[in-house]
Amino acid sequence: MHYYPTKKIKKLLHLLIAGVAFFIILSAFKTRSINTADEEIALWEKQLNEINFIVIRISATNLINGLNLNKNQIEELRKLQKDMDTLRIHPQCSDKEDMIPEITEIRNTYNNLLSHLLTQKKLPGELKKKVYETRLNHSLMIKKTLLGHSKSQKTDLGCIKCHALPRHFPKGDIKTLKNKHVYFWQRPVIDKKHALGLLGKEGNLIIWYARKKVDAILTTSQKSIINSFNCCLIPPGELADPMRAGQAFSTDDWIKYLREIRQYDKKTWNAYKNLYIKPLEDIIIAVLPSISEYDKELALWRMEKILNETRKMDEVTFELRKEEICRRMEACYNFNDITGVSRRSKNIQLYVNAMYLLFPGNDTLYSRLANAQ
Repeated sequence: MHYYPTKKIKKLLHLLIAGVAFFIILSAFKTRSINTADEEIALWEKQLNEINFIVIRISATNLINGLNLNKNQIEELRKLQKDMDTLRIHPQCSDKEDMIPEITEIRNTYNNLLSHLLTQKKLPGELKKKVYETRLNHSLMIKKTLLGHSKSQKTDLGCIKCHALPRHFPKGDIKTLKNKHVYFWQRPVIDKKHALGLLGKEGNLIIWYARKKVDAILTTSQKSIINSFNCCLIPPGELADPMRAGQAFSTDDWIKYLREIRQYDKKTWNAYKNLYIKPLEDIIIAVLPSISEYDKELALWRMEKILNETRKMDEVTFELRKEEICRRMEACYNFNDITGVSRRSKNIQLYVNAMYLLFPGNDTLYSRLANAQ
């Protein structure tokens, strides 16, 4: 005797099969969504690391160009450099992959700058201007990632832990929005994360174990220069002048700025002062995107105080002290205490020095410098 299912049972079977199929499709869709989210995070982190990579390489180029290394020193550094270059570390993205237009602009401008620096070409004024503008846009983008983090609620261990995806960026003008304060004792952990993102565990170990060898290659005066070096894009003055390597400002530009503000009478200065203070605020934001409102206002107050002193000087006094004034202005946005740089241990400082001198890609510059001697 055969059993034939009734129409009701058939209907239930069809519903059951449809339900199973639905859950299979839903599960696959959910998995794809997770994969897509992971891919989005991975791509964003790759793009952030790529920009950081170019910035450090530019800074390393500026430093090396200013150290006046002799041929023997160059050869010794190149030997140590080989271990880094074998890792082939260089995060690269194409313009088509860029998640926001700012990334494309930043990459192209910085790469253009790097190509000029590697050949020691004189930087055109237009390129300098473009770099300054791009650096400010870069800093504002970083600030957006920090501000947007509170929306994303991400707790990942990578860049995304602090730097939100573009879709979480706040809208409108963000200059007045406040970042979460970062204390100096938190900086070593942040720096370590950045270093791992840039060079990976193996790359960092190579630099760590080479730090004392690199230090032994340098002269006392070179060590003094590199110990006080700060990351910079535009090399100040003559590249061959080692005492100016790494300063984050151009003395000539500052002197021009100071001369301009000195020409106004008191009434005119009070009327147009804010137009001259605004660029100072942009400089501060560019140097440290995560700066707190309090620290920013304090730096601006100090700079304005120096400007007022400068305006009161007679011509002879100004000419005698103009470079000292430039150094005082630069000191106002030297945030080494805030960022923890001034509290680095000796070993960490040696590591940072070695990172600059052994950074991937430096061999191109070392080769050119060696051939020029």
